[in-house]
Parts: sequence; structure tokens; C-alpha cells
Amino acid sequence: MKAARRPRGLTLGAYLAVAFSALSILLTVVLTVVVERTASRDLANSIGYNLAELAGQTASRLDRGMFERYREVQLMAQRLQRLPPGDVQAELDAAKASYRYYAWLGLADAGGIVQAASGGLLIGQDVGSRPWFSRAQSGGHLGDVHDAVLLPGGEPGPDQQRFYDVAFATGDGRVLGAHVSWEWARDVRRTVFSAGRRNEHIEPLIVAPDGRVLLGPPGTEGNTLNLVSFERARAGRDGFVTERWPDGRDYLVGYGSTSGFQSSPGLGWKVLVRQPVATAYQPLHTLQWRVFWGGLALAFVFSVLGWMTARAISQPLLQLAGAARRLEEGRDTQVQTSGAYREVEVLGTALNSLVANLQQ
Repeated sequence: MKAARRPRGLTLGAYLAVAFSALSILLTVVLTVVVERTASRDLANSIGYNLAELAGQTASRLDRGMFERYREVQLMAQRLQRLPPGDVQAELDAAKASYRYYAWLGLADAGGIVQAASGGLLIGQDVGSRPWFSRAQSGGHLGDVHDAVLLPGGEPGPDQQRFYDVAFATGDGRVLGAHVSWEWARDVRRTVFSAGRRNEHIEPLIVAPDGRVLLGPPGTEGNTLNLVSFERARAGRDGFVTERWPDGRDYLVGYGSTSGFQSSPGLGWKVLVRQPVATAYQPLHTLQWRVFWGGLALAFVFSVLGWMTARAISQPLLQLAGAARRLEEGRDTQVQTSGAYREVEVLGTALNSLVANLQQ
């Protein structure tokens, strides 16, 4: 009798292994994509909000620092009104010595002639045409950043000094004026943006309301900005945006604005904090690659588990088929039923019943 030809093709175990592997890979890909998209969005927002927070912190420090000078000069003007003329000079020298960013303090009479000044600078000179003098006669004045005009170091060049002005009338027709060195703002920048990986390649800019950069990275100071981030800051908003700058590079930019503090009106400066997109989103790219490799590893693990599960399902069936073949060849008279799972046990019992009937 010719032996029956064994069927060819994929086994049930192979089909199950392929099915389990495909489902495992599909599920892993779906979960990986969902996790990557969600985590990437949250991380990108976190990076942007970090820059916006730095912009807000810088604006707050600028406002508070300006308020301190504004309030101090105001109180000093009230004291000078009550001091004898001989004590005014000593008071101004002491005030300048108490704060290193005071570049000059001077008291001018109603005609604009300087009567007393720290270090004796500009005594006897006419400052009546200076904006801080004329504007302070009606009360107080807070003037924006400008180059030195009368003080030493006022010549144009890289070492030219810059100041902002605070001035108050003393109440008897005289005006107390103070020039505060712009190095104060640079010190605020160093304080907020200390060296470290957290602030790697992060660059703050202080911008005047007209868009002129007062303090910023090399090559930006004195330039006028026309950017979305600046327009949003000028509108009183805070947040972050990705945009291309005049240097042709793309930056992630956090923005905020100064609005004064207590009695100080502030000068309406806008603070932009920028970071190159490639650097800012480096943690995001790292996360994406980690999710990718993690998903690949999970797909491999699930595929191996699927193959092992398929093998566990198909092995009892193969054993049952081998037992049936031995019955056919007469080497066995009964199939040893397996209790691996219910279907195999039922099939083995059915084969034994069939063999018994044939024997009868």
C-alpha cells in the first residue's frame, strides 16, 4: 500500500507565529507612535515654556532693579531739600560709593547749572538742555538707555558708556539727576543666565519699545527687530514661538515684557530669550530615538513570545498527528491523549474511538 504523501505548506505553528508577530509589531508601532507624539508635544512645550519663563524672570529682575534706583533717587531728592548746601556734595559721593552702577549723580539749580556732583564731575556746567532735567522739573523722570554725552567715555567707539537716567525735582526748583550704568543690565543677564548645560546657547535680548536691541548677542545691539516674538511681547503677551531671524537661522524664542514695578513706571522693555532650534530640541530628538529603539526592542520581545506561544499551541497537535501516523503504520493500537488543552484532548479521544470502531 502506497504511503500517503505528507501535506506541504506552512504549519499551523508557522501561521500562528506569523500572526502573533504581526499583531505584536503592529501594536508596538501604534503604542510607540502615540507615546512619541504625546511625549514629544509635551517636551517641546516644556522647552518653549522654559525660555518664556527665563524671559519673564529677566523682565521681573529688570523692573525690580529699576524700581530700587527710582525709589532711592526719589528719597534722596527729598533729603537734599533739607540738607545744608555744604552737605550735599558729601551726600552725593556717599550715594555713588554705595552702589557701583551709579555713574554720576548731580544736583542742578532751577537754571540747569550743576551745583554739586559725585566726584565733582560737571560742576558749573549747564545741563538745562538735557532731557532728564527738563522732564524731571514736573516731578520724576525715568529715561531710556542712551550714550554718554557730557561724561568721560562719551566718545563713539566700542568702549562708549551707556546709561539710563533717573531724575527728581527736590521741590525747591532744583533737580537731582542720576546716570545708572548699563552694565547693571549685563549683571542681571549674568545672574539669570549663569553658565551651565541648562542655559547652553541661550541668548537673552533686551529690546526697546521701538524694536532697537539695547542688549544682546554680538552683532545684534543697535539693530532694529521686526519679528513675531517682538510684536507679541509689545502687545503685552508672553509665550514662545519658532521663527527665522535676520542671520538666517531658526530659533526657539521665549518672550516677555517689563511693565514697571510699584511706583516705577518702567520703560516698556521687551525681553526675548532665543536658542537655536537644533540645540533647543536636542532633548526631544534624544527622546524620539529612545522611543524608537525601545519600540523596536519591544517588537522583538513580543515576536519571540508570539513564536513561543505558537509553538506551545502547535506542538500537541503535531504529537497527535505523529500518533495517528503510527496507528496507520500499525506500530500503535491507541493514541496517547494529551491534556495540553481541551481541543487536543477531544481530538485524541475521537481518534481512539474511531480506531476502536474500525477494529470491531
